[in-house]
Amino acid sequence: RSVRMVCPNRHHYTQLGFILSYKENNLYPVFIVLSYTGSAAGKVINAVKKSQWSHAGISTEVGLKAINSYNFRGKEYNGFTEDNLSRYLKENGDTLIQVLCIFVDHKTFIKIKGTIRDIKANVKTTKYDFPNLINIAFNRAKKFDYPENLALVCSQFVDLVLRVSNIELVNKANNLVIPQDFSNISNKNPKVYQVYEGLARRYKPENIERDIATLIQKKQVENIKSDADTPLEHDKV
Repeated sequence: RSVRMVCPNRHHYTQLGFILSYKENNLYPVFIVLSYTGSAAGKVINAVKKSQWSHAGISTEVGLKAINSYNFRGKEYNGFTEDNLSRYLKENGDTLIQVLCIFVDHKTFIKIKGTIRDIKANVKTTKYDFPNLINIAFNRAKKFDYPENLALVCSQFVDLVLRVSNIELVNKANNLVIPQDFSNISNKNPKVYQVYEGLARRYKPENIERDIATLIQKKQVENIKSDADTPLEHDKV
């Protein structure tokens, strides 16, 4: 089912109060950011899979100042990227986004940040995996081979970062995960919270901070891993 961050009680929370609320409860927010882009890869995904969203990234802070993902922009970069909402708006002032949130304990939060940091440190060996778009189109699964292989597409990267921390949101092979899968799961998994959907330029971090702090204090959110105590068996093909 879809759970939206809409709180009738509009208390004011400072950023410090927001941080204290999740640290005290050991519930650290991680954000999955979906968007539509006019890139060639995005158009392929949308046309073949009839999906609303064509790009996915992951962020560990509510301001979305660093949206980690994979992309291709010619000579500018090919592989791991660190985007933000300002870049989205620079490319298209009417960019639509959907922001999903999961909550993890501190140990998992540090591991997620560490996985992103490790891939970023090896950015020169990363590349956007155009051939995998064919696999997606024809539903051809591949074996999960991280960290040996750093050729990925955007949604595959987001899924990989979570799987390395024993979080499997999408029940399919890592290389077949598309942005729409994350959106779909927010309607099925009550531990995946949709915190925003709309124009990127209207995204207000302070509103999200307030709503998250309210829900944490009211004990209305859960750790995504609260019933996942055993390691995942990655992508048997």
